[in-house]
Amino acid sequence: GDTISYAFTVTNNGILTVANVEVTDPTATVSGSTIGSLAPGASSTSYTATYTVTQTDIDNGNIDNTATATGDSPSGTDDVTTTDTESTTLSGSASLSLTKTATLNDDDGTPGLSVGDTISYAFTVTNNGILTVTNVEVTDPTATVSGSIIASLAPGQNDTSYTASYTVTQANIDSGSFENTATVSGSSPGGTNDVTGSDTESTNLPESPAIDVVKTVSSITDNGDGSTGAGDAINYQIAVINTGNVSLSNLALADTLKNANGTVLGLTAGPTFSSATGSSTGNTLAVGESATFVATYLMSQSDVDSGGVSNSVVASATSPHNTSISDTSDDGDDTDGNT
Repeated sequence: GDTISYAFTVTNNGILTVANVEVTDPTATVSGSTIGSLAPGASSTSYTATYTVTQTDIDNGNIDNTATATGDSPSGTDDVTTTDTESTTLSGSASLSLTKTATLNDDDGTPGLSVGDTISYAFTVTNNGILTVTNVEVTDPTATVSGSIIASLAPGQNDTSYTASYTVTQANIDSGSFENTATVSGSSPGGTNDVTGSDTESTNLPESPAIDVVKTVSSITDNGDGSTGAGDAINYQIAVINTGNVSLSNLALADTLKNANGTVLGLTAGPTFSSATGSSTGNTLAVGESATFVATYLMSQSDVDSGGVSNSVVASATSPHNTSISDTSDDGDDTDGNT
């Protein structure tokens, strides 16, 4: 769209007068009238020309243009000619940019964010330079990319044919976000894969920590007198389950029930972990995993007199982003001291 303006100087270098002098150019638009007569040593600058630059010219890096001057000698017609070629350098740069957008999908059918959900990426590739870029391709080291190589992308042109998908992992959810960088590359007219661009997209992965505790009586151990009463031991089983979407740490149990000697009810065994995906240790709990604890309480005479023992336990833990959560077992898990 830009133009090249040409100025011509026609000179009679001989000793004869030249008539009907005309300048022609096969590619440029020439302006000027035939020069009726040009004496020896005389020059004329009446001719000009204009050429409109094409994308092919820019991609080639230059435009060569040849013009011809013709005239009549006193003894003939159109038998005096001369030419001149002008080469104009067309400097330009190749540039690609990449814009990616992310959409978080609930693919696995479970409410909320969980492992197995996916992030869909849409890419917009733009040629921001003034050179045509060929063999344009989008790559992503962590996501699965779909799309074919773009054969050619003209200056100012966009392409949205590439997409990608990433499957969320537990580590991603625990970290709270997933950051992904994709790259676009292509070839400039004078090189191979020497044009690149990239974009990084960070997707927020909201945590939903949750915990559930269930306390049940597994058995009562008789103290040897043959009847249920003071001195017998109530054996509790406490199950703590991670029902959220992030790993939990700092798992702890709290129980206000005191034994007859005044000591707070303690854990006599545990935890025993159970999970379909593996086992935890210490005070951590993976998603979907449960930990089973055992506690023992010695009934007092006052428990028997009151007709039973009612007891609850509070389980607490911390999410990867330091959110504290807790759950209290139902008071319905009672042991009747008169049984």
